[in-house]
Amino acid sequence: MGFKQDLIDFFTNKRVLILGFGREGRSTYHFLTQNVSCKEIAVADQNDPRQKEDDANLLTGCTCFFGKQYLDSLYGNWDIIMKTPGIALLHFSNQEIRNKITCQTDLFLRFCPNPTIGVTGTKGKSTTSSLIYHILHENGKDVKLNGNIGTPVFSDIDKIEPNTIIVSEMSCHQLEYTSSSPRIAVLVNLYPDHLDHYDSYEAYKQAKYHIFLYQKPGDTLFISNTCPDIDMEIVQNLPQKKIYIGHSMKEQNFCAVSDSMLQLPKTVCANTVTEQEEIPLERMKTTLPGQHNLWNIAVAVTISKMFGISTEDAIRAVQTFRGLEHRMEYVGTFCGVRYYNDSISTIPQSTVLNAQTLPDLKTMIIGGMDRGIDYTPLIQFLTQAKIENIIFAYESGKRIYEEVIKNPHTSQIYYVEDLQQAVRLAKQITADGSCLFSPAAASYGYFKNFEERGKYFKQLVQNSIE
Repeated sequence: MGFKQDLIDFFTNKRVLILGFGREGRSTYHFLTQNVSCKEIAVADQNDPRQKEDDANLLTGCTCFFGKQYLDSLYGNWDIIMKTPGIALLHFSNQEIRNKITCQTDLFLRFCPNPTIGVTGTKGKSTTSSLIYHILHENGKDVKLNGNIGTPVFSDIDKIEPNTIIVSEMSCHQLEYTSSSPRIAVLVNLYPDHLDHYDSYEAYKQAKYHIFLYQKPGDTLFISNTCPDIDMEIVQNLPQKKIYIGHSMKEQNFCAVSDSMLQLPKTVCANTVTEQEEIPLERMKTTLPGQHNLWNIAVAVTISKMFGISTEDAIRAVQTFRGLEHRMEYVGTFCGVRYYNDSISTIPQSTVLNAQTLPDLKTMIIGGMDRGIDYTPLIQFLTQAKIENIIFAYESGKRIYEEVIKNPHTSQIYYVEDLQQAVRLAKQITADGSCLFSPAAASYGYFKNFEERGKYFKQLVQNSIE
């Protein structure tokens, strides 16, 4: 009750503006209306939820700001502004108002005394956080998985017991207004993304760094040393324990992958080098493809050991983890061709990485919304890779197609209008091996989100197209 009471005390007698009324905004609203005596609760969103029949009476008695000018509500006399992740305040410079802005993630980290494992990165954070949760849960731990991956953290408050372990996937949007960090932080990688939300790549990176910037002595940071975009000098003088993901490093703790071995610390000790434990890869028997997932496994196993789980028991749990939908998801084999759904890949680096995990890749489908990002790494890969067929679609696909065709290449390349045409063509030209749908682009403008896009791809593959 202490954690919940601290939150109640924080909001009591305050004027609160909930900025954004999606999943997290609704969670905040329900918590406040059911538990707290506020002076005022207001909701602001571009869309009016009361237009839906089920929500017509939802905000009765609540001050509402809906429509295109909803951000004007920020200038009201608020004590606390609860911003939800989807709201971008790119050019909002009023510092007095910014100082009032917080979010569920910030308050959760500030007040919750339970051990919290926070996971972020441009790609791989969902798989890593889900894998950590899976290992802990399979070994009998009281553990909750929340954050960006599903349940807003406020929705779990009444389910948290003194021994509950919290695993939270944290997006840049959830981290940007935080001033606290989790006890165990994981930064798996960094690549340019969400530049429609931030005015620079540096601003995006700084939001991600919040996951470890406020850690204290005794806390632990897992951080990739394989991504050149991560500013490693930032962490050198910070007080937490550091375990590096990727390359083995003398005189440092690390989680690494060799040709035949998974390497990870036997124990996690403050400011000391621990003996490394080596696990033959053949013992893992994991369904997760690619070296990057082996790094994720090494991190998850090491974290589970910090909670008293043996290496053997952790590996046993890894073997039962089946991965997540839309992330190199095996759809099935049709007419001798294996189809994979990688709709989650919205940046070129992720698409390149995942394409390299399929040794029998014969056909790729690429393209989506063009956000103006740099596709050079993908173009270079496609012109050099020995992939028989590459099918491009939508805005970004057309742009990449026009660049690839200028360069020497061995692939047969095609441009089509949409995903339906792309799948139809893939079925016609792919005789064997694998077909990978990895867009390297956002879904917006064509689909509600990457989940909807991935489900549509699977539907097209599994059903004949007339």
